[in-house]
Amino acid sequence: MISLKKVLVLATAIISLVLLPNEINKEKSNKKYLSEIQESQPVKRDYDLFILDPGHGGIDSGATQKRVREDEINYDVVVRLNRILTDKGYLVHQTVYDSTTKFEPQEKLRRGNDEGLVDKEKNFLPLTKRMLYERAEIINSFSDKNPLLVSVHTNSTREEVSGTSIYYPSQIIYDKKEWEDNSKKLAIEIEKSFEKNKIPLYSMGFLGFEFPLERIRDIIRDDENFKIVIFKKTNLETKILIECGNLKNPDDFLRLKDPKERQKIADAIAEGLINYTNNSKI
Repeated sequence: MISLKKVLVLATAIISLVLLPNEINKEKSNKKYLSEIQESQPVKRDYDLFILDPGHGGIDSGATQKRVREDEINYDVVVRLNRILTDKGYLVHQTVYDSTTKFEPQEKLRRGNDEGLVDKEKNFLPLTKRMLYERAEIINSFSDKNPLLVSVHTNSTREEVSGTSIYYPSQIIYDKKEWEDNSKKLAIEIEKSFEKNKIPLYSMGFLGFEFPLERIRDIIRDDENFKIVIFKKTNLETKILIECGNLKNPDDFLRLKDPKERQKIADAIAEGLINYTNNSKI
């Protein structure tokens, strides 16, 4: 008769044989992602570091309208922006990486859940949950490189709202005057660039809440609010959040689906960023 101990040993061996190939493939797959990420990063130059943060990703699609997902718009705009800046010799860290589309702009937006966060050591962390605090920690890990942050999103609000909104952190809410001063200057430069390139603008202003109920809600649930976490939990002095348009507005919806329009948005953001860094060094 086979003892219970031998049965357990045999079962463990069988399970190992079944699971081991999957683990090996998973490890190889992750290494592949890391290799691609490393090869896609520009050589360091004597410029400020641009941290580009495409909002949402993975399990968190953000807003959705007629099967068009916010995270895919955000990612495509950031990939285009990344390419512009790296081609000009700037050092860029992109917080989210799509293991399928990689760093390639897409003519047609692709639905998928293959995105993950990329940390300072270029480890790939699949976005199997929202991981907002982990995203903020990654951004903070670059504090020693004099970085600035651009977080790219797409809005989904009242249908009559049309155009891009640009936000910067308010001293009233976050009690950091230097955050508001520096970030507002960057927001103004990007606003000028959008106007110059004839891209519809809805508003530019600080991110804050006028109504007590909203303020209480977001203090209680700040771990669920993307904008609050990005501004409140990151310690960078210069940071903005851009809502590229409103998915519920018919004109914005068609515009954001158009790859040429997404390229125009990326070009305008890049122009504003470069103008800001040039002016800040004068």
